[in-house]
Amino acid sequence: MLHIHDVAAAWARIIRWLETNAPASFETLNPPATDADIQALADTLDHRVPDGLKACYV
Repeated sequence: MLHIHDVAAAWARIIRWLETNAPASFETLNPPATDADIQALADTLDHRVPDGLKACYV
């Protein structure tokens, strides 16, 4: 099973790679989601956002 820290570490590697090897793509990345963004999503969906999904956005 994939753990939250594994997801966060994978995203960090992807971001570093993009910054070094594809700066134009790196520049198109949105900033991480805030706690308020995650809560707004949960409110919109009327459902708790799973921790694994949160890890993809922060």
